[in-house]
Amino acid sequence: GLGVEGTLAGRAVAIGSPSFFQEKGLRLPAAAAASTETLAGAGKTVEEIISDNRNAESASIRAYNVAIFLAKQVGDKDTVKVLTDLLNTEKEHETWSKNQLSQVDKKKHK
Repeated sequence: GLGVEGTLAGRAVAIGSPSFFQEKGLRLPAAAAASTETLAGAGKTVEEIISDNRNAESASIRAYNVAIFLAKQVGDKDTVKVLTDLLNTEKEHETWSKNQLSQVDKKKHK
């Protein structure tokens, strides 16, 4: 399919390809259109994009853990708190990416 439309938390949402939006008479924001063209030009599939994102999340998690360790070594509690909050956000993103890849994998094997 080209895309889907629905309601999320009371708001109308649409997810799809640029042609899906054109067909519906919707205009993509400039940043989204540019990003879509870049990814399409690179030949990236949804699975590849999510996988790349997951790899970036994993690298960020490792970096935050090192930074938290160093901040603890010098007794900088405020930096530890800020970095821990960021680390938790990255972990949530990583979990989301894992779940998305799992769903893509299930679809491929149906």
